[in-house]
Amino acid sequence: MRSLFLILFIMFSLFISCSKEIVIPIIVTTDVHGAFENLASVSTLVNEKRNENNDLILFDNGDFLQGTPMLYYFNNISTKEMNVASVMMNYMKYDAANVGNHDIETGRSVYKKVESEFLFPFICANINGMKIPQTLFKPYAIINRNSLKIAVLALTTHNSEKALKPEESKQTIVEQMSESAKKWIKVIRLKEKPDAIIGLFHEGLEISQKVVENTDGFDIVFIGHDHLKHKVTAKSPAGKEVLILGASDRAESIISAEIRFKSGMKKITGDVTGVSGIMADEGFEQKIRKYRELSDNYENTVVADIGAVESETSIIDIIHSTLKKLTNADISITAPVAKTVSITAGKVTNRDLFNFYPFDNHPVVLKLSGLEIAKLINYSETLQKSHGKYKRLYNDLSAVYYVPTPLENDLFYTVAMNSYHANNGGSMLSNGAGLSETEINQRVVKIYPENIRDHLFGN
Repeated sequence: MRSLFLILFIMFSLFISCSKEIVIPIIVTTDVHGAFENLASVSTLVNEKRNENNDLILFDNGDFLQGTPMLYYFNNISTKEMNVASVMMNYMKYDAANVGNHDIETGRSVYKKVESEFLFPFICANINGMKIPQTLFKPYAIINRNSLKIAVLALTTHNSEKALKPEESKQTIVEQMSESAKKWIKVIRLKEKPDAIIGLFHEGLEISQKVVENTDGFDIVFIGHDHLKHKVTAKSPAGKEVLILGASDRAESIISAEIRFKSGMKKITGDVTGVSGIMADEGFEQKIRKYRELSDNYENTVVADIGAVESETSIIDIIHSTLKKLTNADISITAPVAKTVSITAGKVTNRDLFNFYPFDNHPVVLKLSGLEIAKLINYSETLQKSHGKYKRLYNDLSAVYYVPTPLENDLFYTVAMNSYHANNGGSMLSNGAGLSETEINQRVVKIYPENIRDHLFGN
């Protein structure tokens, strides 16, 4: 009789457990680029959500290690201190972070130090060592919540391979995302048998959607890299509808999603929400104060003294002259790379430099024909039209020539550009000049180690 009662009790408990709804909230930041002022507001939202449901999962989708003088200072100058990104992300209790192209661009000594400081997994499945055939990061993470096992598989844009420092490019390979997705989904299903699989893709919508459409297994996918908001669904090869969500950069918006489990079924919802008007987390502000003070001396250091007001046009000229001086190429192609593109007369500080050149780009020289250059500039101009799908500052290319113009269509010229454009950023070389990835690699004449920003104004 006692045994029968025990069996009935267990069956009843299982029935209650199966019929109970379990809600797993998820918040995702992406392309924060050191915008800690916005991240402090995100921290407030995270705290509120955790108070409502302690099962919350928090992810970052890459590109958090570059973009401000404070980050540069802790990446390259004050390296004995714990990196400010590690400190603040640990404070917010992230559960996992993906590797973005601008993270790997900082160099192995920087991103591996940060990885060692994280209290959570730094993951990416498609960045591998060439000599040692294994991933440079953990490919995925397993997060346990309320008796459920959630797997998150991280992938980064294939173009991260060209963001590598010159001395590291021969030791590292970045696999195509679809190839890695299929390989690691099989591993996760076989080894982990998770209740849900999340995709964390540091890549824009076009390529990310193709990965989903060619891979079975994902329940929801979060994307980034293109700095745009997205909310679409895509069908896997088996016909499953997969929600794809992307947020804007600098933590100006976040992804907020939920996975609801009940009676063996999953219901997935999500949206993109802004953080404007949300109060900063006081604890966050107290934690970062020390690091702001430490970086202030570097940020306020005067690096140049200019006698005239620099407009957008003249700043572009300064970038051109810097590229030409560093490379002695026939032609320089550049673009504004930040929203703040003017500076007043007088003393120029490191903070000013980062305001209009935030990224650690280096010069690259390629061989392009006159026709390819003309097509590239023409494509850039079409993107700036009001109906242009990709209207963005860093696609607004301009060129300065050493050689006489007009250019001869069949003649090849040496062309200097920043590493972002040389890595086919914005698909400029492929969609504009019509070059394949193989052709782009073959056209590279020289990759320079110098940081372009460090040489502006001749400093």
